[in-house]
Amino acid sequence: MLDASTFLAGPVCCSLLADWGAEVVKVEPRVGDPTREMGGGRVSDGLSALFIAANRGKQSIAVDYTSEPGRAIVARLAAASDLVVHNQRDDVATALGLSRRALSEAGSTAVTCTISAFGPEGAYAGRPALDSMIQAMTGMSALTGDPDGVPMRAGSQVIDVGAGLAAAGASVAALLGRERGLGSRPVSISLFDLGLLYNAGFVTLRSAQGASPPRLGNRSHPLLADQFAAADGFVVLAVWDRRRWTLLCEALGLPDLGADPALAGNDQRLADYPPVRSALQGALSTRTCADVCARLQTVGVLCCVTADLDAVAADPHTRSSGAIYEERRLAGQSVEMAAGPFRLDGRRLIADRPPPRLGEHSAEVMSAWLGASDAECAQLTAAGVLQ
Repeated sequence: MLDASTFLAGPVCCSLLADWGAEVVKVEPRVGDPTREMGGGRVSDGLSALFIAANRGKQSIAVDYTSEPGRAIVARLAAASDLVVHNQRDDVATALGLSRRALSEAGSTAVTCTISAFGPEGAYAGRPALDSMIQAMTGMSALTGDPDGVPMRAGSQVIDVGAGLAAAGASVAALLGRERGLGSRPVSISLFDLGLLYNAGFVTLRSAQGASPPRLGNRSHPLLADQFAAADGFVVLAVWDRRRWTLLCEALGLPDLGADPALAGNDQRLADYPPVRSALQGALSTRTCADVCARLQTVGVLCCVTADLDAVAADPHTRSSGAIYEERRLAGQSVEMAAGPFRLDGRRLIADRPPPRLGEHSAEVMSAWLGASDAECAQLTAAGVLQ
């Protein structure tokens, strides 16, 4: 599989495919994927944290995209692939031989997966946009933040990562279809469409109510789920039926609140939320997070502590489940990485290659994929076509 993408969505897609067992080659211009230097600077082996997180399991070949021999190499790599993933503009994809039409003309049955901001159709087709812009344009930012504050983006790149997940799944479906005689159907992933999918319930709610849902901060729209200040941190709790509401109130020493018939239903509690929240906050503020969670979990009410990443890394579940692992194969310092949510037959799927340095495998890929000799690779490197 050929990863001809940059930034985050496409690389996440291809890293997942590598985790699932695919052989993935990342082809880059000689300047490299921009994320090699983004996301907190270079943390290990000359690579940024963002690049490391999205590029494990790959080989890297660096090619001069501006030269005809370089573009020919990219086109040959694409034609030799089962899957080509990219986020290039249509004209660039055509020039590099990455488009479905170019591949068809080359006699290749490769499936193409194109990731773009707005998809192949519509008023904004061909227009570029980044994760935070898509969050803003799809209503996500307007729904995020305090009610009396400004719109906010999510704390991480949820659009890009979600698009990578979607692209990986759709690509596998297309490859399976090819194996079943359905041809090399091209895959197209739209970040804008994904943003709307994240907001699917709100899209429908706005249609039914005739107005945009309000921004509610940490409060959930469909049930009583919110973040509260405890004596030593913050906790999140959630209840949705009368039984759990009663158990919550009794556990917090508020039996009268739990027995109030005016608050018996979920919709009633949400309709009269400010005094409900005030009462709960008053009972929670004097208790530690550990005490709150112990009390509520004992009676079956969902509750957790709000954790920063230091706490997440030290969490016993994180360690015992392998949700974070130490990547020791980089030439620089070892770093911790998120393993991902996938298991097969009880085993976590983590690719057996560390994230690559720029052009680390150029000669190896040229030989294995295109049959180039050492002399040819040396000549191309001397000419600046390969790095």
